[in-house]
Amino acid sequence: MDTTFSAIDFRHCIPPAGDSIHLIADYPRAVDDALTYLALCEGPDADMATMILGEEARSSRFLPAGAVGLLQLEHYPGAVDIVTRAFRLNDR
Repeated sequence: MDTTFSAIDFRHCIPPAGDSIHLIADYPRAVDDALTYLALCEGPDADMATMILGEEARSSRFLPAGAVGLLQLEHYPGAVDIVTRAFRLNDR
């Protein structure tokens, strides 16, 4: 498993850009909310997304409240749809 999240608050720097990259406001809380959503879902996609996001959640706890985090959907092969729903990316 390879993720690039390393507890960076993107409020004060220029983030990378790309189709699969999304900036998430209030990242620590958003990760917790997404994990709660994924826990209610069943299937291998939800399990895989929970495992990967769980690793990122460890680092996100070092960020201040309100920090902007980076979500890279390419880190969730086969689970992009469920991660998109978990972070409510279509509502933004």
